Amino acid sequence: MSDLSQLLVFRDRQQATHIPLLLVTIVRTAGSTYRKPGARLLLTSKGQHEGTISGGCLEADLLETAWNRLETNGNRPTIMRYDTSEEGEILWGTGTGCGGRVDLLLELLGANDPLAFLAEAQSRDEEVAFVTVLEHDVSSPVATNAVPSIGARFCLRRGRSAYPKDLPDDLVAELRNLAEQTLTQKQSFTARQRLLDGTEFEFGCEFVPIPPHLYVFGTGRDALPVVQQAKGLGWKVTVAGKRSTVGAAAQLQQLADAFLTAEEALTLIKDDSLILVMSHNFLSDLAVLTSIAHRSIRYVGLLGPKARREKLIAELERNHTGWDRQQIDCLHAPAGLDLGAEGPAGIALSIVAEMQAVLAGRPARSLRLLNAPIYATSSSVP
Repeated sequence: MSDLSQLLVFRDRQQATHIPLLLVTIVRTAGSTYRKPGARLLLTSKGQHEGTISGGCLEADLLETAWNRLETNGNRPTIMRYDTSEEGEILWGTGTGCGGRVDLLLELLGANDPLAFLAEAQSRDEEVAFVTVLEHDVSSPVATNAVPSIGARFCLRRGRSAYPKDLPDDLVAELRNLAEQTLTQKQSFTARQRLLDGTEFEFGCEFVPIPPHLYVFGTGRDALPVVQQAKGLGWKVTVAGKRSTVGAAAQLQQLADAFLTAEEALTLIKDDSLILVMSHNFLSDLAVLTSIAHRSIRYVGLLGPKARREKLIAELERNHTGWDRQQIDCLHAPAGLDLGAEGPAGIALSIVAEMQAVLAGRPARSLRLLNAPIYATSSSVP
């Protein structure tokens, strides 16, 4: 289950009992941090919580301080900073600091629920941009407009936007422009802007992509851990094969977002999809590969040894299916990274790890050999 799914289940359960909820969102980071902007956590006044914003060290302190911090600010959205970047600094006497800085937005979850906006967008396969006011400076003597509170948020997805209706028109225009820029660039960033009335703002611009969509062609028992791991990462998963009321196929019908015939699934595949061919039937695998000829699909993986791959490629070329050498060279066959893994769970781990590396455009090597940040850093525009 994805982070968002877990947060929504937790939110619904708590709201059914009318328990107030505090939404904690990472809005800025610097240096080494466990999570990056966009990570969220829900917290009740009784200490129950769901979501992760760190390896556990920030959550422990938030349980003690977050509600007090919010109440001190009149229950208005509040920025809370944790900074462990100073040399030798010990975080709360526990030594758990990561050496970075994290800015959190604390806000009561109310009618303008960003989780609901995000969930609806993902159900429609739509990207989302959130633009949030993080700071404002009204020291200019020409400032005339009512200044919105910290945490005021403009939400944008295809065909729909949502924002507080009391915002001044020039600020709404700026927020919309930044949201459209966020969707175009497909990345998160921070921006400082000065409006015509002299008010200077800092905005956090968050891009939320559509979850990756994995198509698994095969209903064997070895498909189960692939689907489980992909769902654990928050991916959308469609399984293609014959329905059954028993065995792995029955379990896959419960796990997957959709269970279709191969013919039905092939009509839905987009170029940014992930495909894993693992039916254990030579002719079935050949039919799937034939159907995606001339397609530049993000990831196509084939289960099985190299000898089987060569037989399939020979058939594709002999039957003039349209597979050219470039497409053949991009085929991940055998699928997976060289982890030395055995058994269904281990093989699934190597395959899903390879898919994740392709999605991120990373070489999938040991982090200890990396002389760069583990995560891509958010950009900043003036």
